[in-house]
Amino acid sequence: MGRILNSFNSIVNRNINSIFIVATAILTDWFTQLRFSMNVANPYATCTLLLHDAAWRPFQFRVLIPWSVKWLLGIKLPIPIFNSAYYLYISTEILFVFFLIVTFRYFLSFFFNNKIISTLLSLSLFYTLYFNFTYPALITCFYPWDMPSILFFTLGLILLYKKDWSKYYILFIVATFNKETACFLTFIYLFTAIGKTKPGKIAFHCFLQLVIWLAIKYFLYRLYAANPGPGLFEINNIDINVSHLTRNVAWLLNLRNYPIVFFKSMGFIWVPTLLGYSLIKDEFIKRSLWVVFPFLGGMMFVANIYELRIYGEIIPLVLTAFLLITREFFRKYLSGSLNYLYASLIKNA
Repeated sequence: MGRILNSFNSIVNRNINSIFIVATAILTDWFTQLRFSMNVANPYATCTLLLHDAAWRPFQFRVLIPWSVKWLLGIKLPIPIFNSAYYLYISTEILFVFFLIVTFRYFLSFFFNNKIISTLLSLSLFYTLYFNFTYPALITCFYPWDMPSILFFTLGLILLYKKDWSKYYILFIVATFNKETACFLTFIYLFTAIGKTKPGKIAFHCFLQLVIWLAIKYFLYRLYAANPGPGLFEINNIDINVSHLTRNVAWLLNLRNYPIVFFKSMGFIWVPTLLGYSLIKDEFIKRSLWVVFPFLGGMMFVANIYELRIYGEIIPLVLTAFLLITREFFRKYLSGSLNYLYASLIKNA
């Protein structure tokens, strides 16, 4: 039995990258098809309106993917896919989902030294994405910036972890042109740097990121000043006389709403993550999770909190924390039993 297991591990180790690429490609195709079949278009921000700079504000401010699609159409390459906005949007979605999983695998490698383990665990991201972006919920709208924003957020976590500032600021600029939620990377830097970095350096980086963020937002606001819509933030389309905050508070006060939406977010993993927070040993992940508080606070004012897609950016962070908690739980409570079982199998083989 032991020889068979060692032989199997050897084969998997030699071919792990190929297996990972094939599995990721298949699951990416599955997930993308679900996205396009189960999501609906926001009539104020369809892909066509975004492409022609005619979407409502603030949706039109998220310009990275529409501008990229428009640029590729303008090249007029003799390839059918490059002459169709629809197929370019699909292709963009596929690429960003694929590289999101690749990036998440790399991020997990900081915390899981075994390559096979980090590879298998990276595919669990599809499970959480399914619940927040394709699982039938109150609102399932398709926006072309959702998957890129999660990828950029994951890359931001990596660069903050490595303190690679030159690449981080390039990413931060690109991510902000994609979606304004890039600002929450600044909060993660603040939370992970307090007590470890000189206050002056923390203030410098936070101020610089704030200036960059405000400059991009002001530029886009002026660029699309003539577009219809409320302005910097989305209004409540159900009743423009009722603010998001008022509606969200009323929604939260109805406890019957919780099992319908909240508990399903991220495939329920946020619940054990919350309960097992003390089991997280890695300080970067533990502190980074504090971003949940400003994130939820901001969403109360500018979004529908029951729209699960709005939590997309923090999914890789919460999932990583959940996986670390699960590992620690097994080490603390189940490792002895599993080792005994494994030894028994080897002995009886």
